[in-house]
Amino acid sequence: MIDISSAKIEKIIIHQVGNKIREEGFRFSDKEANINENLNDLLLKHYLLPLSKTNSCFQFYHESDITLNEMHQFSSRIFNNPKTFKDQSINIAKHLYSASTHPNISGGDFIVILFSDIKLKDSLSYGIATLRIENKDDYLDIQDNNGVFQPLEKSGISLTKIQKGALILSTTNVIFAIDNLGQKTKYWLDSFLKAVPVKTKASCLRAGGEILKSISTKIKETSTLLNINDELDRKIQSSDEISLKDIKDIAKKHLNSEDVDTVLTRVSEKFGFELSDDIIIESKDLLPVAKKISNKTKIDDGISLLITDKNHHIDNVSVTKVDNKIQAIIDITIKE
Repeated sequence: MIDISSAKIEKIIIHQVGNKIREEGFRFSDKEANINENLNDLLLKHYLLPLSKTNSCFQFYHESDITLNEMHQFSSRIFNNPKTFKDQSINIAKHLYSASTHPNISGGDFIVILFSDIKLKDSLSYGIATLRIENKDDYLDIQDNNGVFQPLEKSGISLTKIQKGALILSTTNVIFAIDNLGQKTKYWLDSFLKAVPVKTKASCLRAGGEILKSISTKIKETSTLLNINDELDRKIQSSDEISLKDIKDIAKKHLNSEDVDTVLTRVSEKFGFELSDDIIIESKDLLPVAKKISNKTKIDDGISLLITDKNHHIDNVSVTKVDNKIQAIIDITIKE
């Protein structure tokens, strides 16, 4: 758990980094930006707080030696000697430029911030935030022009949503990262940070939910889908924890092993860690995820039934097709 209540900004610098494939180049700031109390509060609230609360946790990766990971190198140098902040921020910006080789990547401002007094468990930590601004928002300003109030269109950096950001702490190997723009390019995580997901309680829960969702889409017969949902529900309700092996065993009763293995491989690639049988998920956390999936029942192609009342349960669906019509008889139990 990260506590930023006593955190403050020590240093901030802004560079401009373009797209390398378009040879847009880069511009480096001559010196660090000035910090005032209002700026400190704004950046803590709108940038550090969202990064500290994200469930997207990663760790640096390198094929042979973690010390050769560029971001690990540059951030470690800053932590070891904060006086090198400007020089290392330029190294980080150059590294970002080298990673910006996808044609869809937009150039823009690149902000590097050094925070102090971030609390992690019982220790104080330095933190380095890197923020990439690819798009700016339009807004209106009002100018007094000799008694005439004139609206002016301007553009600026949004404070309400981080586009691409990362928080690196000096006392842990965990990186907190946000990428709200780039599922098509993925350069922020894969090439710039070169980070892989950490197997955490939250990421295992999300992976478990993704497995359930993927399995449900693989099942063609409505009766089979109802059976697997019922069996999963009984398993979750009857124990405090459910393992990945439990989910796999139930799925393989209703789907062939190849389909289940395909689902697991795809989810493993998406989340970046091995889906071993001994992964444990708390039932109370998985239950609402499973309910959200099981409450939607496929009747036929393009037709689904959504149950919104938790006290209603679909027992059976019988579908008959006659000419160009579909007749469905649905048995629903209403719990008292």
